[in-house]
Amino acid sequence: MMEILIYTPTLTPRIQYIFDYIFADYLQIAYNLTTSYEIFQAFDGAKFAYSTEPVKGAAWIWQHPLLLENNVRSQNILLFKHQDLPAFFGTDNVRSLIPFDMFAASFYLMTRYEEYLSPERKDRFGRYQAKYSLAVKGDFLQKPLVNCWIMAFMEKWLPGRDFKEFSARTFTYIPTYDIDNAYQFRHKGFVVNAAGMIKDLLRGRFRLFKDRIGTLLRLQRDAYDNYGFIFMLNKRFKLHPYFFILCAEKRGKYDRNLSLTNKAFRRLLFLLKQNGTVGLHPSFASGKDLSKITAEKKSLELVLKTSLKYSRQHYLLIHLPETYRALHEAGLQCDFTMGYASRVGFRASVCTSFRFFDLLRNEATDFRIQPLVYMDGTFNDYMQLSRKESEREIIKLIDEVKAVNGEFVSLWHNSSLAGKGHWRGWKAIYYNTLEYAFRDL
Repeated sequence: MMEILIYTPTLTPRIQYIFDYIFADYLQIAYNLTTSYEIFQAFDGAKFAYSTEPVKGAAWIWQHPLLLENNVRSQNILLFKHQDLPAFFGTDNVRSLIPFDMFAASFYLMTRYEEYLSPERKDRFGRYQAKYSLAVKGDFLQKPLVNCWIMAFMEKWLPGRDFKEFSARTFTYIPTYDIDNAYQFRHKGFVVNAAGMIKDLLRGRFRLFKDRIGTLLRLQRDAYDNYGFIFMLNKRFKLHPYFFILCAEKRGKYDRNLSLTNKAFRRLLFLLKQNGTVGLHPSFASGKDLSKITAEKKSLELVLKTSLKYSRQHYLLIHLPETYRALHEAGLQCDFTMGYASRVGFRASVCTSFRFFDLLRNEATDFRIQPLVYMDGTFNDYMQLSRKESEREIIKLIDEVKAVNGEFVSLWHNSSLAGKGHWRGWKAIYYNTLEYAFRDL
C-alpha cells in the first residue's frame, strides 16, 4: 500500500483538515504530515514539501498564507487557467510543482469561506445566493473542481500511476427524497380538504378540484403516493435511498406536512424506514434554532423508535456556521443540504462527503457534509429548463462525478415524481438519468 509523507514547517488546524480530506477521505491513502525536516529527508517513499520556501532535493508546493491564518478576512482572488482548469492563489515561482496553492484554494471553496465574508448576499428566504459565488463568476459551478485539482495533481506528481492503484474509491449514486408533503389530498382531514375545494373553485383550478374529489372518493390513487415507484427504482438499480421527513411542530406557510400523530403518516414512515434510511428535514421555522431542531428530531425518533443521524434543511436553508453547529449539537452526524436551490452543481466544489470546518472557531468538527449535486425543482422552477435540457444537464453532471470517482447525490420530491401539472413527464427524466448513470458499471 502506498504511503505518503508531507513536510510543512508549521502544522495548523487548517492544514491538517484539508490534507485529511484530500489524502485520507478522498484518495484513501495512508499519509503523514511532519514538521521535522530530518524525518522528511530520511524518508525514501513518495513525499513532497508544502512551505513558503523551496526545500532542497524534494518536490515542493508553494504555500499561500491562508492556511497559516486563524481568522476570516477578505482574500485577493485572481482566477487563471492551469491544465484547462480554473485556479487561484497563484505563484510565479517556477520551482513549485504546480503554479498555485491547491490546498489553500480547496480549503477556501470547501469551507464556504466567501459566505462568511458576505452574509448580506441572501435571497428572500435567507439563503446565500449562487450568483455571488466564485464558482458562478468563474464558471466552474458545474465541475467538482477540488476533486479535479486533486486528480490532476496526482498525475503531475506521480505520472503513470493508475488512480485505482492507490485508491479503492469508485463512483457512487446516492438517491435522496424530501417528503415535504406525504399525500396530496388523502389523510388531511375534512377542514383542510374543504378549504382546498373552495380555493380550487374560486381560482378556477377545476382539474385539481376533480382530482381532489376523485382521490377522496378513492376513485383514483393519491398522486403523491408514488412510493412504490420510488422503491422499485432503487431496487432496480441496487441503490440505498435516504428519505428526509418534514415534521414541523407547527403547521406554517412553508411547513405543511402531516402531523406525526396521523396514523397513515406513521405507517408511511415505517414503510420508508424498511426501504431505506430515514432522516430529519428540519422545518423552515427551525432555521438555526437548536431547540426546534432538537424537538423535531426527538419527535420523529419517538415514532420510528430509532436514532436519527442524517438531515437536510427545508428549502436548503443554511446559516453558516450556526445551522451546522445546531445540527451537530442536536446529535445529528451528517447533513445533505450543501447545494443551491437556484443552480445545479457543486456549491462547495467537491463531490464526496467532508467534515464541517467552523471558520469562526478555526476548528474541524466530526460533523459531516454530504454535498448535493442537483434538486429537481432547480431545473423546473428556478432555471426553467425544458425536460430535454434538464436531462442533458443531469447527464453532464453525472459524467463530471464519474470522472473523479465521486458521490452523486440527487434530490427528488415525491410530489414532483407525481407527474402532475408542470411536473408532467419528469418521472421519465429521473428514470432515464439513473439508467445512464449505471450504463457502463
